[in-house]
Amino acid sequence: VMAQAVARCLFSPPRCVSSPRRPGVRARATKPWVASSIDDANLTQSFSDESRASLARAVTNALFVSGGALEPHLFRLPTPGGPPPKSLLSIAASLTPHTAMRELLHPRRKRVPDVENALCYKCVLTPNSRKDHARRLRCRFTNEYIANLFEIAAAGTVGGTSVCSLSSGDYSSHENKTQKPTLSRFDLFHCHCFADANTKTVGLLFHALEYPAFNKDSFPHNLGFCQVGSTLGWDEEHAAVRTLLWCARGGETPVARFAALHTGDDDESNAGEGESNAGTPNPLKTLLVVPELHTTFEGDFGSVAGDFMYLAALTDRKRKHKVFAFPR
Repeated sequence: VMAQAVARCLFSPPRCVSSPRRPGVRARATKPWVASSIDDANLTQSFSDESRASLARAVTNALFVSGGALEPHLFRLPTPGGPPPKSLLSIAASLTPHTAMRELLHPRRKRVPDVENALCYKCVLTPNSRKDHARRLRCRFTNEYIANLFEIAAAGTVGGTSVCSLSSGDYSSHENKTQKPTLSRFDLFHCHCFADANTKTVGLLFHALEYPAFNKDSFPHNLGFCQVGSTLGWDEEHAAVRTLLWCARGGETPVARFAALHTGDDDESNAGEGESNAGTPNPLKTLLVVPELHTTFEGDFGSVAGDFMYLAALTDRKRKHKVFAFPR
Protein backbone atom coordinates (compact mmCIF):
# COMPACT_ATOMS: atom_id res chain seq x y z
CA VAL A 1 0.00 0.00 0.00
CA MET A 2 2.83 2.37 0.87
CA ALA A 3 4.59 1.61 -2.43
CA GLN A 4 1.41 2.39 -4.37
CA ALA A 5 0.97 5.69 -2.54
CA VAL A 6 4.56 6.71 -3.25
CA ALA A 7 4.18 5.78 -6.92
CA ARG A 8 1.05 7.91 -7.22
CA CYS A 9 2.83 10.90 -5.71
CA LEU A 10 5.84 10.53 -7.98
CA PHE A 11 4.28 9.64 -11.30
CA SER A 12 0.65 10.78 -11.29
CA PRO A 13 -0.09 14.06 -13.10
CA PRO A 14 -1.21 16.99 -10.96
CA ARG A 15 -4.92 17.06 -10.30
CA CYS A 16 -5.14 20.76 -10.99
CA VAL A 17 -3.08 23.47 -12.56
CA SER A 18 -2.62 26.57 -10.48
CA SER A 19 -2.29 30.06 -11.85
CA PRO A 20 -1.09 33.34 -10.38
CA ARG A 21 -3.61 35.13 -8.21
CA ARG A 22 -5.02 38.19 -9.90
CA PRO A 23 -3.84 41.23 -7.92
CA GLY A 24 -6.32 43.60 -6.40
CA VAL A 25 -9.37 41.33 -6.83
CA ARG A 26 -10.94 39.29 -4.06
CA ALA A 27 -12.67 36.15 -5.31
CA ARG A 28 -16.12 35.43 -3.91
CA ALA A 29 -18.42 32.46 -4.28
CA THR A 30 -21.09 34.42 -6.12
CA LYS A 31 -23.64 32.88 -8.47
CA PRO A 32 -24.12 34.97 -11.63
CA TRP A 33 -26.69 32.32 -12.61
CA VAL A 34 -28.93 34.39 -10.34
CA ALA A 35 -28.84 38.06 -11.23
CA SER A 36 -29.55 39.21 -7.67
CA SER A 37 -26.31 37.59 -6.48
CA ILE A 38 -24.17 40.17 -8.28
CA ASP A 39 -23.39 42.90 -5.76
CA ASP A 40 -21.61 45.76 -7.48
CA ALA A 41 -22.03 49.45 -6.77
CA ASN A 42 -21.20 50.22 -10.41
CA LEU A 43 -24.31 48.46 -11.72
CA THR A 44 -27.64 50.22 -12.14
CA GLN A 45 -31.02 48.86 -11.14
CA SER A 46 -33.25 47.05 -13.61
CA PHE A 47 -36.66 47.99 -14.95
CA SER A 48 -39.77 47.08 -12.96
CA ASP A 49 -40.86 43.45 -12.64
CA GLU A 50 -44.16 44.19 -14.36
CA SER A 51 -42.60 45.86 -17.40
CA ARG A 52 -40.03 43.08 -17.82
CA ALA A 53 -42.63 40.32 -17.53
CA SER A 54 -44.97 42.05 -20.00
CA LEU A 55 -42.21 42.45 -22.58
CA ALA A 56 -41.01 38.88 -22.02
CA ARG A 57 -44.47 37.58 -23.01
CA ALA A 58 -44.40 39.81 -26.09
CA VAL A 59 -40.97 38.49 -27.08
CA THR A 60 -42.15 34.90 -26.68
CA ASN A 61 -45.16 35.57 -28.91
CA ALA A 62 -42.96 37.36 -31.45
CA LEU A 63 -40.85 34.23 -31.87
CA PHE A 64 -43.81 32.45 -33.42
CA VAL A 65 -44.93 35.32 -35.69
CA SER A 66 -42.33 36.70 -38.06
CA GLY A 67 -42.32 40.30 -39.19
CA GLY A 68 -43.66 42.03 -36.09
CA ALA A 69 -42.37 45.14 -34.36
CA LEU A 70 -39.77 43.13 -32.41
CA GLU A 71 -38.45 41.25 -35.46
CA PRO A 72 -35.40 43.55 -35.99
CA HIS A 73 -34.23 42.60 -32.49
CA LEU A 74 -34.57 38.82 -32.95
CA PHE A 75 -31.60 37.17 -34.64
CA ARG A 76 -33.21 33.91 -35.74
CA LEU A 77 -31.34 30.63 -35.33
CA PRO A 78 -31.99 27.17 -36.77
CA THR A 79 -33.69 24.49 -34.71
CA PRO A 80 -32.89 20.77 -34.59
CA GLY A 81 -34.72 18.69 -37.14
CA GLY A 82 -38.06 17.18 -36.22
CA PRO A 83 -40.74 18.32 -33.77
CA PRO A 84 -39.85 19.57 -30.28
CA PRO A 85 -39.61 16.85 -27.59
CA LYS A 86 -42.90 15.76 -26.08
CA SER A 87 -41.34 15.66 -22.63
CA LEU A 88 -40.56 19.38 -22.73
CA LEU A 89 -44.03 20.15 -24.12
CA SER A 90 -45.55 18.34 -21.15
CA ILE A 91 -43.97 20.93 -18.85
CA ALA A 92 -45.86 23.67 -20.67
CA ALA A 93 -49.19 22.00 -19.96
CA SER A 94 -48.55 21.73 -16.21
CA LEU A 95 -49.68 24.24 -13.60
CA THR A 96 -46.57 23.36 -11.57
CA PRO A 97 -43.65 23.24 -14.05
CA HIS A 98 -41.04 22.38 -11.43
CA THR A 99 -43.04 19.31 -10.41
CA ALA A 100 -43.55 18.32 -14.04
CA MET A 101 -39.81 18.55 -14.67
CA ARG A 102 -39.02 16.34 -11.66
CA GLU A 103 -41.35 13.68 -13.05
CA LEU A 104 -39.34 13.64 -16.30
CA LEU A 105 -36.03 12.92 -14.57
CA HIS A 106 -34.36 9.59 -14.03
CA PRO A 107 -34.18 8.77 -10.29
CA ARG A 108 -30.46 8.07 -10.46
CA ARG A 109 -28.32 10.99 -9.38
CA LYS A 110 -25.29 11.91 -11.45
CA ARG A 111 -22.02 13.23 -10.12
CA VAL A 112 -21.10 16.43 -11.92
CA PRO A 113 -17.50 16.05 -13.18
CA ASP A 114 -14.92 18.78 -12.91
CA VAL A 115 -14.37 20.60 -16.21
CA GLU A 116 -11.66 22.99 -17.29
CA ASN A 117 -10.04 22.96 -13.82
CA ALA A 118 -13.06 24.66 -12.24
CA LEU A 119 -12.68 23.04 -8.82
CA CYS A 120 -9.04 24.11 -8.63
CA TYR A 121 -10.33 27.68 -8.37
CA LYS A 122 -13.11 26.74 -5.91
CA CYS A 123 -15.54 27.30 -8.75
CA VAL A 124 -18.84 25.46 -8.39
CA LEU A 125 -20.73 25.64 -11.69
CA THR A 126 -23.87 23.88 -10.48
CA PRO A 127 -26.81 26.08 -9.38
CA ASN A 128 -27.00 24.10 -6.11
CA SER A 129 -24.45 22.36 -3.93
CA ARG A 130 -22.35 19.73 -5.73
CA LYS A 131 -23.36 17.33 -2.97
CA ASP A 132 -26.90 17.37 -4.35
CA HIS A 133 -25.54 15.98 -7.64
CA ALA A 134 -27.43 16.29 -10.93
CA ARG A 135 -30.09 14.33 -12.77
CA ARG A 136 -30.73 13.41 -16.37
CA LEU A 137 -33.95 13.31 -18.34
CA ARG A 138 -35.41 9.86 -18.94
CA CYS A 139 -35.97 10.66 -22.60
CA ARG A 140 -32.73 10.23 -24.53
CA PHE A 141 -34.11 12.18 -27.48
CA THR A 142 -34.73 15.19 -25.24
CA ASN A 143 -31.19 15.09 -23.85
CA GLU A 144 -29.87 14.97 -27.42
CA TYR A 145 -32.19 17.80 -28.48
CA ILE A 146 -30.99 20.10 -25.69
CA ALA A 147 -27.36 19.29 -26.50
CA ASN A 148 -28.02 20.16 -30.15
CA LEU A 149 -29.44 23.54 -29.14
CA PHE A 150 -26.17 24.39 -27.40
CA GLU A 151 -24.20 23.25 -30.44
CA ILE A 152 -26.39 25.34 -32.75
CA ALA A 153 -25.96 28.41 -30.56
CA ALA A 154 -22.19 28.10 -30.85
CA ALA A 155 -21.74 26.90 -34.43
CA GLY A 156 -25.05 26.68 -36.26
CA THR A 157 -24.37 23.02 -36.96
CA VAL A 158 -24.48 19.71 -35.14
CA GLY A 159 -21.39 17.57 -35.60
CA GLY A 160 -20.47 19.51 -38.72
CA THR A 161 -23.82 18.81 -40.38
CA SER A 162 -26.21 21.70 -40.97
CA VAL A 163 -29.56 21.37 -39.23
CA CYS A 164 -33.08 22.27 -40.29
CA SER A 165 -33.22 26.06 -40.49
CA LEU A 166 -36.17 28.33 -39.84
CA SER A 167 -34.82 30.95 -42.20
CA SER A 168 -31.36 30.84 -43.71
CA GLY A 169 -31.52 34.58 -44.31
CA ASP A 170 -32.28 35.33 -40.67
CA TYR A 171 -29.51 33.07 -39.48
CA SER A 172 -27.00 34.50 -41.92
CA SER A 173 -27.70 37.99 -40.61
CA HIS A 174 -27.09 36.79 -37.06
CA GLU A 175 -23.89 35.08 -38.14
CA ASN A 176 -22.53 38.19 -39.82
CA LYS A 177 -23.49 40.70 -37.15
CA THR A 178 -22.06 39.20 -34.01
CA GLN A 179 -19.50 36.87 -32.56
CA LYS A 180 -20.87 33.46 -31.67
CA PRO A 181 -20.46 32.14 -28.14
CA THR A 182 -18.07 29.33 -27.29
CA LEU A 183 -19.03 26.22 -25.37
CA SER A 184 -16.94 26.64 -22.26
CA ARG A 185 -17.44 27.22 -18.56
CA PHE A 186 -16.61 30.88 -19.04
CA ASP A 187 -19.01 31.51 -21.93
CA LEU A 188 -22.02 29.31 -22.73
CA PHE A 189 -22.70 26.22 -20.60
CA HIS A 190 -26.18 26.53 -19.06
CA CYS A 191 -29.79 27.41 -19.71
CA HIS A 192 -32.95 27.84 -17.65
CA CYS A 193 -36.22 26.02 -18.32
CA PHE A 194 -39.50 27.88 -17.83
CA ALA A 195 -43.14 27.40 -18.77
CA ASP A 196 -46.17 29.62 -19.27
CA ALA A 197 -49.40 27.69 -18.64
CA ASN A 198 -51.55 30.49 -20.09
CA THR A 199 -50.02 30.20 -23.56
CA LYS A 200 -48.94 26.53 -23.23
CA THR A 201 -45.37 27.57 -23.94
CA VAL A 202 -42.17 25.94 -22.71
CA GLY A 203 -38.86 27.70 -23.13
CA LEU A 204 -35.13 27.55 -22.54
CA LEU A 205 -33.28 30.77 -21.78
CA PHE A 206 -29.56 30.56 -22.56
CA HIS A 207 -26.96 32.92 -21.09
CA ALA A 208 -23.62 33.22 -22.87
CA LEU A 209 -20.62 35.35 -21.82
CA GLU A 210 -21.13 34.16 -18.24
CA TYR A 211 -17.67 34.79 -16.76
CA PRO A 212 -15.68 37.40 -18.71
CA ALA A 213 -12.16 38.10 -17.51
CA PHE A 214 -11.76 40.90 -15.00
CA ASN A 215 -10.38 44.06 -16.56
CA LYS A 216 -10.21 47.33 -14.68
CA ASP A 217 -11.06 49.24 -17.85
CA SER A 218 -13.43 47.11 -19.93
CA PHE A 219 -14.98 44.83 -17.27
CA PRO A 220 -14.34 46.01 -13.67
CA HIS A 221 -16.78 43.51 -12.11
CA ASN A 222 -15.90 40.71 -9.71
CA LEU A 223 -17.99 37.60 -10.43
CA GLY A 224 -16.33 35.28 -7.92
CA PHE A 225 -14.20 32.16 -8.08
CA CYS A 226 -15.55 31.01 -11.45
CA GLN A 227 -14.22 34.16 -13.08
CA VAL A 228 -10.63 33.43 -12.00
CA GLY A 229 -8.59 32.10 -14.93
CA SER A 230 -10.98 33.43 -17.57
CA THR A 231 -9.46 34.68 -20.81
CA LEU A 232 -12.85 35.66 -22.25
CA GLY A 233 -12.79 39.33 -23.11
CA TRP A 234 -15.80 41.58 -22.65
CA ASP A 235 -17.17 42.86 -25.93
CA GLU A 236 -20.27 45.05 -26.00
CA GLU A 237 -21.49 43.71 -29.36
CA HIS A 238 -21.09 40.15 -28.13
CA ALA A 239 -22.79 40.99 -24.83
CA ALA A 240 -25.76 42.54 -26.61
CA VAL A 241 -26.75 39.08 -27.90
CA ARG A 242 -25.62 36.99 -24.90
CA THR A 243 -29.24 35.94 -24.29
CA LEU A 244 -30.69 33.22 -26.53
CA LEU A 245 -34.28 32.05 -26.34
CA TRP A 246 -35.82 28.76 -27.49
CA CYS A 247 -39.59 28.31 -27.16
CA ALA A 248 -42.01 25.59 -28.19
CA ARG A 249 -45.77 25.21 -28.27
CA GLY A 250 -47.82 22.05 -28.66
CA GLY A 251 -51.11 21.40 -30.42
CA GLU A 252 -51.83 19.40 -33.55
CA THR A 253 -48.58 20.59 -35.08
CA PRO A 254 -46.00 21.37 -32.37
CA VAL A 255 -43.62 24.15 -33.34
CA ALA A 256 -40.34 25.47 -31.93
CA ARG A 257 -38.43 28.69 -32.50
CA PHE A 258 -34.90 29.77 -31.56
CA ALA A 259 -33.32 33.23 -31.61
CA ALA A 260 -30.68 35.44 -30.05
CA LEU A 261 -32.18 38.53 -28.40
CA HIS A 262 -30.47 41.78 -29.27
CA THR A 263 -30.61 43.93 -26.11
CA GLY A 264 -28.02 46.55 -27.05
CA ASP A 265 -28.27 50.01 -28.50
CA ASP A 266 -29.78 50.06 -31.98
CA ASP A 267 -27.78 51.11 -34.99
CA GLU A 268 -28.18 51.04 -38.74
CA SER A 269 -26.81 47.48 -38.99
CA ASN A 270 -29.94 46.16 -37.25
CA ALA A 271 -32.35 47.78 -39.65
CA GLY A 272 -33.87 45.98 -42.58
CA GLU A 273 -33.51 47.06 -46.17
CA GLY A 274 -34.92 50.53 -46.68
CA GLU A 275 -35.40 51.04 -42.93
CA SER A 276 -33.63 53.16 -40.33
CA ASN A 277 -33.24 52.69 -36.60
CA ALA A 278 -31.64 56.05 -35.96
CA GLY A 279 -32.99 57.59 -32.77
CA THR A 280 -35.22 54.57 -32.01
CA PRO A 281 -34.55 52.97 -28.61
CA ASN A 282 -34.36 49.20 -28.44
CA PRO A 283 -37.48 47.94 -26.60
CA LEU A 284 -35.69 44.74 -25.56
CA LYS A 285 -33.49 46.72 -23.18
CA THR A 286 -36.49 46.71 -20.85
CA LEU A 287 -35.89 42.97 -20.32
CA LEU A 288 -32.59 43.53 -18.56
CA VAL A 289 -32.28 43.04 -14.80
CA VAL A 290 -28.62 44.17 -14.95
CA PRO A 291 -28.44 46.53 -17.96
CA GLU A 292 -24.63 46.90 -17.96
CA LEU A 293 -24.21 43.13 -18.20
CA HIS A 294 -27.18 42.54 -20.54
CA THR A 295 -28.57 40.05 -18.01
CA THR A 296 -32.11 38.72 -18.37
CA PHE A 297 -34.13 36.84 -15.74
CA GLU A 298 -35.79 33.55 -16.62
CA GLY A 299 -38.61 34.18 -14.13
CA ASP A 300 -39.88 37.05 -16.28
CA PHE A 301 -40.73 34.60 -19.07
CA GLY A 302 -42.78 32.19 -16.95
CA SER A 303 -42.64 29.79 -14.02
CA VAL A 304 -39.15 28.36 -13.68
CA ALA A 305 -39.00 24.56 -13.83
CA GLY A 306 -35.24 24.02 -13.51
CA ASP A 307 -31.86 24.39 -15.16
CA PHE A 308 -29.68 22.48 -17.61
CA MET A 309 -25.91 22.42 -17.98
CA TYR A 310 -24.06 21.33 -21.10
CA LEU A 311 -20.42 20.52 -20.40
CA ALA A 312 -18.88 20.43 -23.85
CA ALA A 313 -15.38 19.90 -22.42
CA LEU A 314 -16.28 16.26 -21.67
CA THR A 315 -14.93 15.13 -25.03
CA ASP A 316 -15.02 11.43 -24.14
CA ARG A 317 -18.84 11.40 -23.93
CA LYS A 318 -21.69 11.54 -26.38
CA ARG A 319 -23.50 14.86 -26.61
CA LYS A 320 -26.59 13.60 -24.80
CA HIS A 321 -24.42 12.49 -21.87
CA LYS A 322 -23.01 16.00 -21.46
CA VAL A 323 -26.42 17.33 -20.41
CA PHE A 324 -27.14 17.61 -16.68
CA ALA A 325 -30.51 18.62 -15.19
CA PHE A 326 -31.22 20.50 -11.97
CA PRO A 327 -34.90 20.73 -10.96
CA ARG A 328 -36.02 23.68 -8.88
